[in-house]
Amino acid sequence: MTSMSTVFHKSTPEGIESLTWALERGRPVDIDLQAPISDQVLEEFEDLISKASSGLSKVAPIVLSNVLPPPHDLELPIVKLMNHPTYLAFQSQTAALSLLPNLYVKYIPPSWNAPTPPTPSFKVSEDSGFKQKQEWKQRIKMYLSPVVEAFGYQRIIFGSSPCPTSQAPSNASDWYEIARESLAELGLDQDSIDAVFFGNAKIIYGSP
Repeated sequence: MTSMSTVFHKSTPEGIESLTWALERGRPVDIDLQAPISDQVLEEFEDLISKASSGLSKVAPIVLSNVLPPPHDLELPIVKLMNHPTYLAFQSQTAALSLLPNLYVKYIPPSWNAPTPPTPSFKVSEDSGFKQKQEWKQRIKMYLSPVVEAFGYQRIIFGSSPCPTSQAPSNASDWYEIARESLAELGLDQDSIDAVFFGNAKIIYGSP
């Protein structure tokens, strides 16, 4: 199935018209959120979806990128991130987004101004690569957990490529390992993990 893709900064009449055109034709639409998530941005995004899908008996899937995980500053310690206003806002905003029907979230390499840690050749506590990977997984799980809770595994799609505006390199195999381990460590069973990494995308986009 042919899908459409676009970038979202704010809601505009032109954006609403374009999204309506795609949804009327049953085309899945990938939207790259290129604005820091805030209550105002969230309201504008909801306005875009609401107006574009108004009057449609069936709404095609909409896949949102650059929110899982969201852009983030690695210099902020994890212990401070847990109670940081940006993280608390992310939890509530994620819950609000999940209420939009047919909205899916793409699980892509983070835009954290740092390359995706490589998978170490051996796993011992002294290995710096292993420590770095473990820290990334801790941060990823903090963002992944509320999304899984709000959206369910059925509305999360794995993506191997980072956001187009990301400056950090990411090797697909390294990201795959970190992304899969992070999801598994949240306690999801194998069928749920397989859905995130393959099944959900197949339903939305069809077989290649």
